[in-house]
Amino acid sequence: CIRDRVSTQSTGSGFIQFKEKEVAENFIKSLEGSSSWMDAPDHLKPKLKGSLFSITESLSSSTSNDLMLGGRKLLISRTLNKSDALKRKEENREQLANKKKQQDDKRNLYLAEEGVIKRGSEAAKGLTDEELKKREKYLEQKNKKLTNPNFFVSKTRLSVRNLPLDLEEEDLKKLFIQSSADYQNLADSKSIKTKQVKIVRSKERKDVRGKERSLGFGFVEFFRHEDALAALRALNNNPTPFGNQRRPVIEFAVEDSRALQILQRSMLASREQKTPSK
Repeated sequence: CIRDRVSTQSTGSGFIQFKEKEVAENFIKSLEGSSSWMDAPDHLKPKLKGSLFSITESLSSSTSNDLMLGGRKLLISRTLNKSDALKRKEENREQLANKKKQQDDKRNLYLAEEGVIKRGSEAAKGLTDEELKKREKYLEQKNKKLTNPNFFVSKTRLSVRNLPLDLEEEDLKKLFIQSSADYQNLADSKSIKTKQVKIVRSKERKDVRGKERSLGFGFVEFFRHEDALAALRALNNNPTPFGNQRRPVIEFAVEDSRALQILQRSMLASREQKTPSK
């Protein structure tokens, strides 16, 4: 049992080490179907030790396979050996370093790699040489823009290319919202909201309905970063929505901070004009 160094009270975690491996394996098999400590909140997860099993208390509801103690369900898992524990510790250190780097990255440059598909990678299988060249061209254009410190990567706005020319904004919106929800394993998509869905159209060319013709690309902006990221990962290079010849090319949009400042000043001036003077 692990106790707090100051209060000496139990922390709700402990370790058990069996003498025989076979007994330990049978013990684990008897608990198959019960919850693992990985499902527990972070503050309930045990620290890594060299013992065979770690035990953590949980107040969640139990099933027939759960091991109970004092009315509490025990969350049981194998602990890592010393080398694996050190490896996990190093991985956690790298994750924290990357997280800090992202927090310090005011231009969100770390998001520029999201959606990039390189030749020879698993994701590139099924793409033609022409499609790969297009993706490489888009990446080159993006990287060139980002050499200018006035440009940054949006965390919520997605650039979408290779769209069917007859696709409407409403259908694009539904597709991205539902795909984001499915990727996040959400029960429904009601919590996911978009700020803007726009298909860029030609002002000169009209379709058979007399409507400005789509140029095959557009933008989808969400209110939350996690929703945008989920939609990107679910739909980028996915042949399901539009067929194998129309795989979407999706990335976080590159924005010009100067243009946004001009737009914000214009919107502010417009609101002030509409506000009646006292």
